[in-house]
Amino acid sequence: MLIVVVLLGLSALVWWASRRDGRWRETLAFAAAPLMPSLVLASLQGDLMWLLVFLPFSYFFVILSAPVYLFFRRRGWIGLWQLLIAGAILGALVCVAIGPAAITMTSAALYSGLGALTALVFWLIAFLHLQPNKSLERTRER
Repeated sequence: MLIVVVLLGLSALVWWASRRDGRWRETLAFAAAPLMPSLVLASLQGDLMWLLVFLPFSYFFVILSAPVYLFFRRRGWIGLWQLLIAGAILGALVCVAIGPAAITMTSAALYSGLGALTALVFWLIAFLHLQPNKSLERTRER
């Protein structure tokens, strides 16, 4: 129940910020990107029931990453490689937050990879603006 309240509060905050700044793609990215690692882990387990187990950890990652992202955006550090590195570091922090007994090199690498995957999906949704191909128009002008 607490997770639902926190997620609703975070969603309301991100929605309010997007209405104020007109950044709807970032709002969508905050909502959709955490689903990817949960889907990957559930598919590795072979059962979508595990999605319910992994989803709270994915949105816990959002709680950690939202202030980091706002700091990065203020500094202008929103390049793909910058967000991938931050995502990998935050993924390792999620591994540490789960518990010291669970920390192995394999689990740290897995969670770092999932953090980087989340950052990649976030960047693709929020910042990849597909532009129309203008090369055919330039060819017709000649």
